[in-house]
Amino acid sequence: MRHHSLLLLLPILLACGSAPPRDDRPSAAADGREAPAESDPGTLEANAPRRELAVVEAPHARSRASYLEEANLLERANAYIEAIEVYDELFLAHPSFPEREEALKRRTTLLAFVDLARESYAKALAAETLEDELQYVALIQSFWPGYADVGLRVREGRSGRRLPPPAPDSEDGG
Repeated sequence: MRHHSLLLLLPILLACGSAPPRDDRPSAAADGREAPAESDPGTLEANAPRRELAVVEAPHARSRASYLEEANLLERANAYIEAIEVYDELFLAHPSFPEREEALKRRTTLLAFVDLARESYAKALAAETLEDELQYVALIQSFWPGYADVGLRVREGRSGRRLPPPAPDSEDGG
């Protein structure tokens, strides 16, 4: 789960916390009647819809505009995988919104970038010649400069040197 996902849980935790929901109805004590006990089922039922409403509304606590803004910033920073995650969170929190088709197109494009980078990187590492490797890593660098070690591979390749493949346990990508 991303770190900001915890912020989405905050309204739920607050709604279910130790403080009782605020009741704006006039108190029984104010008009001379005896106040109902906290364990009175009528009191608990009166509070239940508010708690349920808070839980239902919590995923929408973050506006779709803030999701779109974060996804756009991540995309411009070439943090494609993180941007895809934000789009996924947006679609879960807001299943329907005016910009949905555009957001779906952007997410699809980012997925294509990720797939192309992974495929091209694998081909670069398997390339038989330095020229072929350089062609693949230069392609990746054109749309995702921070992917894996493509910048270093392009520099070394242009200098006529070929780097060994990365260690098998290292992560691929941005």
